[in-house]
Amino acid sequence: MFKRTRHVIRGGLVLVCTMPTLALAYPPGSTVSTGSNPIRSTAGVIDMASTYTADGVIAAPSGQDLVLTDIILGVSPEDNACYCSGQVRLEGSDGELYGSYAIGISHTSNHGPSSRQYSGPSGVRIPAGISISLQMVLEARSCGSDRYDLLYTLSGYLAKP
Repeated sequence: MFKRTRHVIRGGLVLVCTMPTLALAYPPGSTVSTGSNPIRSTAGVIDMASTYTADGVIAAPSGQDLVLTDIILGVSPEDNACYCSGQVRLEGSDGELYGSYAIGISHTSNHGPSSRQYSGPSGVRIPAGISISLQMVLEARSCGSDRYDLLYTLSGYLAKP
């Protein structure tokens, strides 16, 4: 009997050790919307020589909320001697402000380019049917505003409202 118990325990250990774990980009359970693929992402560049705003960069479809879990922002100057600081605003088509993030870049010849990643398990919830625009608000700069680009990546998942 002792020998048999030993095999059962050893087999149980093997089973536990070989069980795969799932890596999910969204929380498991009923909060995530069912359907084809709940993951959403977008990326782009705002050339501040022509505009400070990118309209409709990502949207929550009707009937589903969008939870942004990762927001990556960066500023790229045309000249290594330029610096700037300001904020990037996430504004909804409903007129609501969904986020405001500080961003800046020092002289790249001294410190290199700058990017920031904002992420969190709770995320930024965008209600169903709302699209998000990004707006760069420069607060300080050493070069003309046309000398910078704002780079962005937004990702998240669809959820039940």
